[in-house]
Amino acid sequence: MHSALVLLGLWAAAFVSLGLGLILLNLYSNFIGYDFTLHSARKETILAAICSLIEAASVWVVVTHIPGAARALVIPGLLVGLIYMLAHLEDWNRFDAGIVFVFQFIVGGIGVALFTGNFSVAIGIVIVSGAVLGVIASIAKGM
Repeated sequence: MHSALVLLGLWAAAFVSLGLGLILLNLYSNFIGYDFTLHSARKETILAAICSLIEAASVWVVVTHIPGAARALVIPGLLVGLIYMLAHLEDWNRFDAGIVFVFQFIVGGIGVALFTGNFSVAIGIVIVSGAVLGVIASIAKGM
């Protein structure tokens, strides 16, 4: 397969997982009463496209050229977190970019598990993350 198509597929997967992660995080924060604000849909889409391109290009470089350097993916993750922090400097606290990454990781993990046919792993991710989010929601609602 041509490497540009691989990059395009990784970009699409990163964009979908980031977009779904933001949507789910927004719904969850509204449910628990947390003040998580997003910009307009256009601005968030452009920001998600840029950040997902950074993520996809980093994974593509590691997978195709430097397979032993998976630890190097921490640097683009920090860069994406920094971009989100700078874009939402007035709206977010210091933990919100990390929370976005966690929701993207959950959505991406479920997607990868379903894509590879590991349905039990996908169900496990849903159960564990649902339980953890349920505990957090019960604590937040109790306060």
